[in-house]
Amino acid sequence: MLDTATVDVVADLRELGFGRFEGRTRSELSTGEDAASFDRWLRPQRGFPPAPNGETWQDAAERAGRVLDRVRESGERTLVVSHGYLLKIALAGYVDGGAVDDVRNTHLPNAVPVFLAPASAGRWRRTAPARHPEGAAAARRMPG
Repeated sequence: MLDTATVDVVADLRELGFGRFEGRTRSELSTGEDAASFDRWLRPQRGFPPAPNGETWQDAAERAGRVLDRVRESGERTLVVSHGYLLKIALAGYVDGGAVDDVRNTHLPNAVPVFLAPASAGRWRRTAPARHPEGAAAARRMPG
């Protein structure tokens, strides 16, 4: 199963560009020279302003949309691995039931799969994982 998979590095899956916030802790940002900018950045009701010299939410959402379009066009089962913030933007912008507030108000744990299936044009829906015909025993026998 996995021995036939191909790996593509897709530039559109890079993390959101955090500009001057990059590499700094929340504590540093909330008390330093960028405290006011960081406070505005944390509040989705203010329109998701970018970090100083950072990428806009809209630009990141467009990248996420291009990736989802590529997956849909391939027609194949695809594993997408990216950074949590970009994945939350994708879920908020392109998945039925997603909301912009989810980006900052929802925790997306590391290494937890989210299963999606195409819905209406340009939209996706959450689904349950597909079961392997041989069940859990087959999963234990998988190479790797």
